Amino acid sequence: VSPSPSCCSLDYSCFSLSEEDTTGKNVSLLAGNELTMGQPHEEVTGEVTLVVPWLVERSDRDMLYGGNVFENMEEQEVFIRRWLADDAGMPVEAEELKILFYPARYHKYYNSIFALGDICDLIPNNTADVCILEEPEHLNWYRAPGSSSWTSKFCHCVGVIHTNYKAYARDHAPAGFLAAPLLAGVNSLVVQANCHKVVKLSGVLQEFVPGGEVVENVHGIREVFLKEGLRRATTK
Repeated sequence: VSPSPSCCSLDYSCFSLSEEDTTGKNVSLLAGNELTMGQPHEEVTGEVTLVVPWLVERSDRDMLYGGNVFENMEEQEVFIRRWLADDAGMPVEAEELKILFYPARYHKYYNSIFALGDICDLIPNNTADVCILEEPEHLNWYRAPGSSSWTSKFCHCVGVIHTNYKAYARDHAPAGFLAAPLLAGVNSLVVQANCHKVVKLSGVLQEFVPGGEVVENVHGIREVFLKEGLRRATTK
């Protein structure tokens, strides 16, 4: 589940968790297609769902995407599947991946996307086994009144955290020296309430769940970047 639209989040956030056992499980996550890579097709009996925002207001899409505006969710889904098949080299996963959109708005002041309503309500209970939340603090800053926690919805919920919002608040927010510790406290509360386990991409990030978090580069590096690095090295 991601707070970012497909056209930007997928390009840098296709993390590999191929060592997870997904047999017989249903998974909702940012780039879940990689959970099934390398496993014999007949052994994968569960399903993987990518959950991303759909900006309901055309003005939001114009502001965020510029000249690359999706007219509807169908166009955005086509883009996602084409990217997975062509750029990521996963044509089988591109066909089998399930995609779920949640209504959202883009807030210019925060330069962020926030959901309209409760995302959990859109996910059928019979498919709520494992959930991987990209930026769980971001996804849970604004929740609809009476919303269910992700940990009560799913049997196991993992949060992947890669943005140092505490540093952003300290360096850029008005009265940052006050905003930073306040935001850090809010982040810790919402992450603990909605994640069974936390994976941080860097040790410089704040502590969220004492004893319940690890530092691991689960995003990995896309092959296209390695090839570009090799190309530049050989052309010097």
